[in-house]
Amino acid sequence: MDHTWRSPTSTLRAADAPARPPVSFNLGLSRRAFKVLWSLLEAGAVASLGGILLSLAVNAGLVPADDLRIGLCLAAGPAHVILAWMLGRHARPRHSDEPSWSMVAQVMAALFACLLAVALANDGGVATIAWIAVWSVLATGALVPAHRLEGALVPLAIARRWRVRHAVIVGSGPTVLRRVKEMAGRTDYEIELLGMFGDGPPDGDASPRQPPYLGGLEDLFDFLARHGARHGAHHGEVGVFMALPWTAGDRTAAVLERLRTIPATVWLVPDPELSALALPQSGPNQAGPSQGRAPASECQGR
Repeated sequence: MDHTWRSPTSTLRAADAPARPPVSFNLGLSRRAFKVLWSLLEAGAVASLGGILLSLAVNAGLVPADDLRIGLCLAAGPAHVILAWMLGRHARPRHSDEPSWSMVAQVMAALFACLLAVALANDGGVATIAWIAVWSVLATGALVPAHRLEGALVPLAIARRWRVRHAVIVGSGPTVLRRVKEMAGRTDYEIELLGMFGDGPPDGDASPRQPPYLGGLEDLFDFLARHGARHGAHHGEVGVFMALPWTAGDRTAAVLERLRTIPATVWLVPDPELSALALPQSGPNQAGPSQGRAPASECQGR
């Protein structure tokens, strides 16, 4: 049974409810494959731009085409891929408010700092340094709009089953995280957990695979507002896994009431501790151990 609650700006639905209709055409790539291909495309653009500038400078008689400059052009592509993945794809905190163009600028600054250091170490002259500086400015200016274009091409390249939906968890602890991941695995798209909100951070050391603790319940609404403003109305909607204990009904109701004014999809996470309380309501066959789990699966839209 699918329990759905709709308001003008928010939706409450179960984990197995149908996802948005897919676009009419896409290449069927996974998100990781698309990122790899796009990184290679960017690397080729950076190296090609350096080669074009060098060819123009050589034809104008400004610099000779020596081995140092040719080597820098060839090294720029692989170096860009390595630095982009180190600084942009993995190291950036997923809940960061940092603009996307800022990461592009950081990658390009690191890349051309490396190229400039190599040139200076090999006694590169003023002409080489000027060539690298012009290359840096033009490449950064070209990749900032290319980074925005990447987001526009994602629906045409990534299959529906690989679509990524951002989500947060209200509640904390390894048990909560395990239940949320079980529900997320039954959706038709990939869910990226940005973080957890609750009364306090989870007990014990956080696992590298565990979403970060982002604050209390009041911080949740500030986070959702910032995320919506940063990503726009279409891409700014965040999924919210409500994993507070179901005995805390007043708190859950208060959070749901405030979420009515925020574009969000809310999933109610079953509380297995209440399965025993559901046994008297399970009908004639109350004795079987499987009967107590029926309400939990029913809340998941099954």
